[in-house]
Parts: sequence; C-alpha cells; structure tokens
Amino acid sequence: MTPDDPAAPAAPPTGGYVDDTATAGHDTTAGSTDTAPAAHVHDVVGVGFGPANLGLAVALAEGAGPGERGVDTLFLESRPTFAWHPGLLLPDTPVRSSFLRDLVTPRTPRSRFTFINYLHEHGRLVEFINRRTVAPDRGEVADYLAWVAGLVPARVAYGSVVRGVEVLDGTPARFRVTVDAGAGPGGRGEPRRGEPRPTDPRAVDPRPADPRRGDPRRGRSEQGRRVHRYLARSVVLACGAEPVLPAWAEDPALGGTMRVVHASDLVPRMAWLTRRGMVGPGFRALVVGGGQSAVETVRHLHDRGVHVTAVTAGYGYARADTGPFAHRVADAAGADAVAAAPADVRADLLARARAGLTGGVDPALLTDLHDREYRQRWSGRRRLEVLRASEVTRVGSTPAGLVEADVTDRMTGAVTTVTVDVVVCATGFRPRPVGDVLPAGVEWTVGRDHRVAADGVPVPGLFAQGAAEDPSGPGSTLLSTVATRAGEVAGALRDDLRAAAG
Repeated sequence: MTPDDPAAPAAPPTGGYVDDTATAGHDTTAGSTDTAPAAHVHDVVGVGFGPANLGLAVALAEGAGPGERGVDTLFLESRPTFAWHPGLLLPDTPVRSSFLRDLVTPRTPRSRFTFINYLHEHGRLVEFINRRTVAPDRGEVADYLAWVAGLVPARVAYGSVVRGVEVLDGTPARFRVTVDAGAGPGGRGEPRRGEPRPTDPRAVDPRPADPRRGDPRRGRSEQGRRVHRYLARSVVLACGAEPVLPAWAEDPALGGTMRVVHASDLVPRMAWLTRRGMVGPGFRALVVGGGQSAVETVRHLHDRGVHVTAVTAGYGYARADTGPFAHRVADAAGADAVAAAPADVRADLLARARAGLTGGVDPALLTDLHDREYRQRWSGRRRLEVLRASEVTRVGSTPAGLVEADVTDRMTGAVTTVTVDVVVCATGFRPRPVGDVLPAGVEWTVGRDHRVAADGVPVPGLFAQGAAEDPSGPGSTLLSTVATRAGEVAGALRDDLRAAAG
C-alpha cells in the first residue's frame, strides 16, 4: 500500500531540474551532459537514503503541524534501489537491538511506520510474538526498511552519485548539490516516490572498481556521465560508512583478484565464485577480523562445508555488552551528557562505549563458535581453525590463481603460511567524513545538534547524520538510534524553515 499523504508536496513537473544541455559554462567533465537547476528550490535535499535519511523522511512526513505545508524534500541515493547492507544478509543473523528500536517507535509509538505495524501488515505479528525474542533477523529488518521506503511519501532519485555540495549566499537557495545521475547500475537519477521491494543481494555486482573501465557499481564510466544540479534551502548529509580493508588487501600485486573480499560483499562474491565453478569440495577460506561480522562469516562458511581458518588479533573474541546499561550512552540523554563532558573524559567514555556496543561479539554466537571448535577436537574432523593473537603479514596469488597468506603469531613471531580459495576481510567500517562532499580547505565539524560547522562556525541549514566528525561516537551510526536522531534533525529543519518564512 502507498498512501497519499496530504502533507507531502507535489513533485515539480521536472523533478527540480531541467535539461540545459545547450547552455554554455555547465560542462564540468569531458564528455559529460550537464543538467542545470530550474528555479525550483527544495526545502531539503538529503544526501543518501539509507536508514538515517529514511528515518528523517518519516519524521518530516509525520511532523507537520496543523495548517503547516509539507516539507519539500528530495533524497539522492547512489544505489539503484533501496537496500540495507545486501552483501551482509546472512541467514540466521539477528540484529543486536530490540525491534522496538525501529525507525519511529522511541519517538512516535503510534506511527504507521513501526516494525509492529510492518509485522501486522504482513500477517506475521502473532507468530513473531510466539518466537519470544526481541531481536529480529537482519534479513527481516532489511525487508522492514524497504517496506518503509516504499510507503513513506518521499521523492528519491536513485542511481545518483553526489559529487559535491556548494554553499551559496541564500538567495533564494543556500546550497547547490551536484550529482552524477544514472551512475548506479540500472539507476536513472530521476526522482520517484518510494521503492517497492529491496534489491536482491545476488544482483549486486561483486567486481572491484577498475579505473580502466569505470566503476561496475555505476552504470557508466566517468566519460559521458549526465550531471544534475539541485538547489536547496537545507542539506542533510547521511553518506553512511565505507568498508575498511587492510593495506595488504589492496596491494596491486594481487592483481585485482576476486578472491579477496570485504565481508560486506560476501554474499554476492560467493555467488559470483559459485556461478563460475570456483566453489566446490575442499573449498578453503581465511577470515580476518575479531568482531561480530567475523564470527558470523566463520559460522556461515562453516555451515556450508567450507574449511575455515580464522585470524584474530586478540587472544580470543571479545564479548559484546548486551546488558541493560550498555545502550544508555547512545540514547539522547547519554549523548547530551557525553558531548558536554571534558574532551579527555568524552574520549574515554566513547572508547568504552565503542568497545561494548560495536566492537564485541554476541555471547550466543561466541558459544556456538566455541562449541564447533570443541566438537571438532574430539571428533578429529577439523574444518575450523582459529589462529589467536595473530595477524596477516603477507598475501599473494599462486600460479593456480589461489591466495597464499602468511599469518604471524604476535606472541612468538612464528609464521604460518596458508593457501586458500578466498580471503574475507571482516575488518569493519568507518563513517565517511562530511568533507568528502563539501568544499576543501575548510575544517568541517559536526555538533551534538547534528549541525555542520565550517572552521567552528555553524553553516545555516547544513546537517549531518552518522558522519566521522559526529561527537556522539558509536551512537551516531547505530540503527537503534535513528528514531531519536531523525526527530532531532527534523525538528531543527522545521525551525529553520519557519524562521526563514518569517
């Protein structure tokens, strides 16, 4: 169902831009086709349409007061369709927070966009209750998010890669956003409302970017791209996080091998290898990392008959803090208190919170891993080996096209060489800095109120969610805090728009 929310403004006939290919002075890249902005100025342009800005779209759609017009929004998303970590949707992997920490419940429990209403609309509410669990599987959460994306009255230009955000003089617009349109696979860069279902993770192109042929995740090379520019009174940056890879994983000596992959691309990469007949009996994998995704990857591959060697820098895997006090630092009151603390105290508190909230492994998963290892010890049929206090120090390709890795024991210096079919780097993510899309030569910071400042001076109308500069620490990137953060940003945006309207 796609309700027509009267608070949502009608889309401009051109979606906020017009073709201007005959106008001189707009072509910024050789072979590009430039699209200049029309006179239309959006109230809000959101960069990114993952959970953070999806939550914002919901908060803005539901937050109009009596007699207030809806906020004219446009969201720009590089993917061709809505998707939430499609490469990480392993079976039987529950999220680590309550279903009540969805996009809206902590802020608006009666909203139609709650996870409970999603279950009700899909006829699964009673059966979910019968499961007697508060943590849904990651795949079900992804489906919930896609359901909301298809339901919320928001205009989204999928397949749009944002190249830059310029700060203007504010008459009438305060920002100009430059976009490569149609750059995502199958994307057209044209605004449309919502999205019916999530993309199939198997459809994600697993090939790494190659500058000689352009990025396969984008449908075109840099040559011949189509450029759009949008005007906005406010911009909200929610650019997400980027995978972190060890230096050896990006060594040119590997020759762009498809056999070294970040865990976020595990599902499509394994499907790609399988289709090419590279996965069979005796398939071996090296999994590098010490967090939740590393242990989930080990379990997933081991369940499928793969011989797994796991490498972790610690002597064992650290346990996540799943107690009732753990999340308080990420809630609104905790975030306020930590942000106001002295710098050294704040750094210490955030480091502790990061270790407990995002750095450890779910206790049940640790027990499962230990039991697997123990059972193999007495049975003698070993397909799982954990190399503790170790690190990968060299990786290369063999003449047969496999991967050879040297693993060094950090305590003794002893080196173990393993030959595997695939190396999975479960080495985490880092939030993208806002400076990636903002003008260079400026120190960009983000305040507790999510406002972005240039050299210490807040830029009116510029906000960020989940950025590297956010002082809220790990709480700024958690799905479980989206409802609160979205409400805070939506309230600030509405205040700004009211003030601008006089």
